[in-house]
Amino acid sequence: MNLPVGHEAPHERVPDLTDALNATTDTVRAADLIRLVIHPETGLLERLADFFEAAAEHARGLEADDGFDLHYEFQDAAAALRDFGNDLQEPVRRLRSLGTATPQRPHDQAPAEAATKPPPVPRTAAPVTRRR
Repeated sequence: MNLPVGHEAPHERVPDLTDALNATTDTVRAADLIRLVIHPETGLLERLADFFEAAAEHARGLEADDGFDLHYEFQDAAAALRDFGNDLQEPVRRLRSLGTATPQRPHDQAPAEAATKPPPVPRTAAPVTRRR
């Protein structure tokens, strides 16, 4: 497929988003990356929905008997993508809120284990020297 000069295939950016999501340990950053895909106005799913709406209009303009059926199938695909993005808005808000919560103590360290560890040794500003 030939794309206009200066354009990359749309699917070439998706692995970058996936890699960034896999690499982050920041929950807020993860939510922001997901939002790039599901944003209701500028997200990837919205752009795909626009694409399938264009396909629906193309199919409707065909002289073939199947044109109207294809038109509705592509319209359904566009609506499904938008619905999918809308369905994910709340889970992403919840994910983002987890990133702003106070971090919890690791589950592998029980309170009794924490109590048996010796306290840290305080450091002094100057070394102590003994006089003889």
